[in-house]
Amino acid sequence: SPEYNWGVSGVLKNALDWASRAEGKDEQAYAATRGRYAALMSTAIGIYGGVRGLMQLRLVLTALKVTLLPDQVAVTSAKDSFNEDGTLKSAPIAAEVAALGGSLAELLAKLA
Repeated sequence: SPEYNWGVSGVLKNALDWASRAEGKDEQAYAATRGRYAALMSTAIGIYGGVRGLMQLRLVLTALKVTLLPDQVAVTSAKDSFNEDGTLKSAPIAAEVAALGGSLAELLAKLA
């Protein structure tokens, strides 16, 4: 998730708002998001890497009944943190991203 002026991007928030709405009279609210699991990651051009936007995103997703992992990753200085092919320049940050993805995969495997 990118950070827009200390918050979640308008496009992402709008998509979540639309996904959370019930379409028919018999459809349950939050049907598209309830019971989902997620890990949060962000990047931004500043030194905080989008962490402030993640706080808002965590609040929104919790309200939408999404279960979130407690850990999150924020990649700072986005314009300097990635190689031309999109990979992370920093091995420790790449390891954090992989570990968070692995934690989510492990959780989902246990629930299957």
